[in-house]
Amino acid sequence: MKRPVLPHVGLFKIVCWLAITLLIAISYGLTSTPFGWIWIAYALSVGVVIYNVWYGFKQGCMQFSLLIMGICFVAGVILALIYLNLDYDSWFVSKIKY
Repeated sequence: MKRPVLPHVGLFKIVCWLAITLLIAISYGLTSTPFGWIWIAYALSVGVVIYNVWYGFKQGCMQFSLLIMGICFVAGVILALIYLNLDYDSWFVSKIKY
């Protein structure tokens, strides 16, 4: 499986580190649930995946691009299932009378 050669690796790393720093800085005040900051991280990772997939398709690395897109999709489905389970549990626990 061929991997694409990314043209702006240094700039890409700087943007990723800034995004991670920003995520950590705002994760405590931006979301109301403890699991909510993971959705911000997932949105940032989708941006990284789009960057990799775009250059993968441009350079003919179809197998690599499809693999990365599939992994991103499966991760999103798993996060959604975890989030729904946590939300259901918190709703369910709040309805129980002791």
